[in-house]
Amino acid sequence: MMTIHPTLDVSERASAPPVARIAELTVETFISDYVTTNQPVVVTGAMLEWEALKSWEPQLLAKRFGKERVQVYGDLFRLANITPLSDYLDRYFGQDSPPDPSVSVPYVRWYCHLAADERVPWADDVFARFAGDWARPAFFPAHSFALPFCPPDDAVDPTRDWFPARGLFISAKGARTRLHADPWASDALLCQIYGDKDFVMYDPSQAAYLSKDGKAIDIEKPDFEMFPD
Repeated sequence: MMTIHPTLDVSERASAPPVARIAELTVETFISDYVTTNQPVVVTGAMLEWEALKSWEPQLLAKRFGKERVQVYGDLFRLANITPLSDYLDRYFGQDSPPDPSVSVPYVRWYCHLAADERVPWADDVFARFAGDWARPAFFPAHSFALPFCPPDDAVDPTRDWFPARGLFISAKGARTRLHADPWASDALLCQIYGDKDFVMYDPSQAAYLSKDGKAIDIEKPDFEMFPD
């Protein structure tokens, strides 16, 4: 989505190209057409054989992992609580009324080990338990990673091997994260198992309009004094 300066004439405004949606994608095409060109892509049907599509519904997750303690975060990436997963699901899922837009809804951000802090409930054991529920997508490379380091003559699998920032995200209706770039400005692969997730993405050329003095704009409630353009 492009940021448009309000003084431009409508006829001069550039429209954002639609994000490509592809049913079948090879590793080579994924790298050449999307990763190296810094372009997003939606791959459809890549998870049809996953058991997760059947067993990762809220009620089944609560039954299977409800006693596990999870990290709950606010929209500004601050740890808000550590609570059993079932408590989060009971409180925020299945609500009849829509969430109050003025109230920030937290989300579960359940990472595998990222730091030597055992006070935090990491997801390593849980990932080991549901390793059979998912698989490396066919278009996702098996080697030649910078982090975790994997040379071209080796192979690594995110279902069984450690990956930085590998995690399970569970968000109730109304939850969101603020505008950000992922750690290390890394590429991200998100596998949507249940429900819907909306993305707002900006071309890197728009960065000057989106951040200032270390602060990123809140695209839902812009501060026009700090971000007049």
